[in-house]
Amino acid sequence: MSDGTDDIENAAGSWPLNNILMANSLKMRGYDFHFRFGEGMHAIAQGALDLPESLTWLWRGYDVSKTAETYEMEEAEKARALFRVKIANRDSW
Repeated sequence: MSDGTDDIENAAGSWPLNNILMANSLKMRGYDFHFRFGEGMHAIAQGALDLPESLTWLWRGYDVSKTAETYEMEEAEKARALFRVKIANRDSW
């Protein structure tokens, strides 16, 4: 998964906020996932920036001789806290 603070916000909802919610849901259930969140927007440039890292993660441990794969959350991800939201475009109190 990949998203950024400048992604789409419209009457249908907030892509950044909903992607953070999805990442936290996957994390709390122990799913094997990868989420990159940055400053970008919903554009091909953001996808191009994320693609090498995403493909490296997706194909990690690939072995052509395997007939099955067990998907478990990486220990480094298990140790991390949940994603948090920071309001960047309003005054805080």
